[in-house]
Amino acid sequence: MKKVLFTAALALVTVGHLSAQTQQSPAQRQTSPKGMPGQPVPRAVKPTVTTTPSKTGEKPKTTTAAPAPTPKPATNAGSLQRMTVNGITVLFKPAANDVVVAEMCIRGGVANYGKNQEGIESLALNLAFSGGTKNTSKTDFASKLERLSSSISPNAGTDYSTVTIRSVRANWDQTWALFADALNNPLMDEKDFEQRKQQTLAGLSQSEADPDAYLRQMMGDEVFAGSPYHNRPGGSTKSVKDLKASDATAHYKKIAERSRIFFVVVGNVSAEDVKRKIMDATTSLPQGTYSPATMKPMFQTFTQNSVKKEEREIATNYIMGVLAAPLENNKEGYAMRLASNMLQDRLFDEIRTKRNLSYAPGAGYRASGAPYSMVYVSTTKPNEAVKVMSDELRKIRKEGFRADELRDSKEGMTTNMFLQEETNAGQADALTRMEVLGGGAENLGRYMDQVRAVTLDDVNAVVKKYMNNIRWVYLGKTEGLDEKVFTEKL
Repeated sequence: MKKVLFTAALALVTVGHLSAQTQQSPAQRQTSPKGMPGQPVPRAVKPTVTTTPSKTGEKPKTTTAAPAPTPKPATNAGSLQRMTVNGITVLFKPAANDVVVAEMCIRGGVANYGKNQEGIESLALNLAFSGGTKNTSKTDFASKLERLSSSISPNAGTDYSTVTIRSVRANWDQTWALFADALNNPLMDEKDFEQRKQQTLAGLSQSEADPDAYLRQMMGDEVFAGSPYHNRPGGSTKSVKDLKASDATAHYKKIAERSRIFFVVVGNVSAEDVKRKIMDATTSLPQGTYSPATMKPMFQTFTQNSVKKEEREIATNYIMGVLAAPLENNKEGYAMRLASNMLQDRLFDEIRTKRNLSYAPGAGYRASGAPYSMVYVSTTKPNEAVKVMSDELRKIRKEGFRADELRDSKEGMTTNMFLQEETNAGQADALTRMEVLGGGAENLGRYMDQVRAVTLDDVNAVVKKYMNNIRWVYLGKTEGLDEKVFTEKL
């Protein structure tokens, strides 16, 4: 279905280069619900159109299903509370169910290390929080979590990293005690580090063989060179092979400081309990002197169209075009997210439905400290597909979007925001992102009002301002490739 294809395509292209998630096992990943601020939002309210793949030259067959009902938002058990404990920001959101989710956020992300040490934060956090402690062996630590039906999941990301604690309320005290022990007394075993390092290297080798993953690497090399965002949270074979256990230990000590972290807790517990637990767990941590790095907005560096191509003998060619975008924490950011959703639908109609040039073309907006928008396609006819994409961008820049497209995009975002609110984990993820990238966690409660306030003029203005130059990366057969199609002015 169209919605599924949209989500799948964007999952491939908007997060991969800038997140370690694609290079970790499922048990290590911190997954976020679709539709949270900063993530792609599939449209979910229009009638679903299912297109049956057809032979080249034949018109695809389509059927239309009734639109899905808009879900009701989850019960809001209490308002967000902002507290300070040991100099650490704590965001507490009461909930009415029996699940407790806490996230320790570590600020800095890829700015916490250099290119030669990319991957170190992922290795250090996984070693610290799943490698046992000085008081409990790795095996016993894992067994205790399993018996409690709890989890402690580290994830190294682009703008920040997280350690997520999930527990039922009855086991909250015991689960937190395990987290606090790992936070203060990680074992950081050298033999365990070497095993994890070899597993990481094996995963990286597989990733380089995957065309989509390698395309994301090409994009990072082309767009982010010279910036901390060129660093890959999951690392590279070049960097990881030289890392040592002592590097992981030193990096953990660097980031486990009170000035760099904050907590988000969502659950049916008391504010006093949260304060007490965080106070006890962080008293021994050093204060530190962390201050965020200043990033240059990407739109200042997108001065002309370009294409970076690489030959690879594969059946399908993989193409991504990257355009500038605003930060998410203002009206332009909301407008760009809506514009990207509408562009996705335009490209689906023009590339797949009308011309059958690709099964799943994509478009999206990646909110981060260095935001960007993008278009993506895998196709056997690269010149034709890129021309359609470029023509559609030119058309939108000239004529703008329609009012009905904006209405549908807003409805889709509203639906997915409600879906996100249904779980404590979804709320915690969203609060963390908004605290780092959205101008403060309190803005989550105002997010949909801000989206609804965006006008058609706002959307069309942001397209003209940011979607004016595009950097293409191309992986596949280069014979017959017409570079003029890629570099022609939008």
